[in-house]
Amino acid sequence: MPDQAENSDPKWVPVNGSHAIQMAYASIAFAQPVTAVIWNNVLNAAREAAAAAELNVQVPIQSMSFQIGAHGGQSPAAIQNAGFEFQRHQAPNVVSEKFVVQPDQIRFETYSYTRWVGFKDKLCSLFEAVLPAYFTGVNISQMSLEYTDIFYWSAGGDADCTDIIDRDSPLISVAALQPFGFWHSHSGWFDDKTEGRRRLSNIDITVADAILQNQQRRAINIRTHESMLFLLGQDGQPIDGQPQMIDIFSQFDTHHYSLKSVLQGILTPAGREIISLGVNDA
Repeated sequence: MPDQAENSDPKWVPVNGSHAIQMAYASIAFAQPVTAVIWNNVLNAAREAAAAAELNVQVPIQSMSFQIGAHGGQSPAAIQNAGFEFQRHQAPNVVSEKFVVQPDQIRFETYSYTRWVGFKDKLCSLFEAVLPAYFTGVNISQMSLEYTDIFYWSAGGDADCTDIIDRDSPLISVAALQPFGFWHSHSGWFDDKTEGRRRLSNIDITVADAILQNQQRRAINIRTHESMLFLLGQDGQPIDGQPQMIDIFSQFDTHHYSLKSVLQGILTPAGREIISLGVNDA
């Protein structure tokens, strides 16, 4: 996060200086959890791939379940291992990247995004390592890409968010928008891509005060999300067939460029300029 001198003219600043992406993730969900045998194969492949990617901190994901009896009695909670996170730490207890592996999904998440090429290369190497094991028993049901972009006001007090957010954009709620106030807008829609595929797009925009560099600042948080849903037929198989590995990673490219276009449609020309949106691939 860039430092901003207190005596400089206040302005909107992207959270990472050259770009505003605070977090990015890519994920693949499966139609059902894999069996125990396949899960062991997935874990062996995941551990090897995570080590090669220097994601060296392994953290179990735990779930808790309990039952309530007919007379209101509660059975003791059962704690189960629901998967693993393979993390990279940039400082003690500060996660910069993580590869999440569970019986019914995989996910790569970064808080140190620089460019799409580097992010995609890493997610491809991780996903390529485990997908063959999953494909021996389950089908893809959904793949998703999501970005969280943050801009903050460099001084205390109110700020006009319409310097960054286009008040005339059809992608936000005009009724919710308050140039100098707190507000939130959520929108989402489906596109029918083929008989067997649906694309889901989501946009969340929140303008509120946040603590940045131990100081309270007005912040604009923009979450853009896109998923491809693979519909199953009566036989439980994808209507369009199981996508091939090359098609999966090509679809992530499509999501990326689509989300860039969505963000362009949300921001003003000034907002696009300060992150060079439309100029480079940050």
